Amino acid sequence: MKYVMIAMMIACLAVAGCKKKESPAVPAAPKAPASSTVEKTVEQAVTVAQETAEKAVETVKAAAAKINLEASVEQLKAEAEKMDVAALKATAATYLDEIKNVQTQLTGKMEKLSAIPLTQKMSAEAQALGADVKNLTGSLSALKERFSMYVDVLKAKGGDAAGLTLP
Repeated sequence: MKYVMIAMMIACLAVAGCKKKESPAVPAAPKAPASSTVEKTVEQAVTVAQETAEKAVETVKAAAAKINLEASVEQLKAEAEKMDVAALKATAATYLDEIKNVQTQLTGKMEKLSAIPLTQKMSAEAQALGADVKNLTGSLSALKERFSMYVDVLKAKGGDAAGLTLP
């Protein structure tokens, strides 16, 4: 019974609560001028964000563009002339990454080929490695030619080609 009474007292206090005197509200300052300034700033920020996003999408599209070894250098140069500096730099970086990748593959194939004993140089495995080395060498040459073209166009447009040097 004692516990029931204590519980009821606590419940009554919780329901009734302590009345705390509230201080009068401070009158709000006029918000119309600040509101319009904020709206203008927000509109400007949205516009800048949209423009930046559009440029980023263009840059990513250019970087994601497949490396084209089928088209002639002249065709690629005509397309490169239409690109902005950021897209050119991204494309050149893509070519540079692929050049490094092909060089790594080429080094591996050449090491395997040189490890084959002289008596087995005419084997099917050795001939396949030799063909791979020949194909990779041709691809590497074409990649370097196209990379140099993109870097040249980038420099001609006043872009910064720092970090875009062949290994």
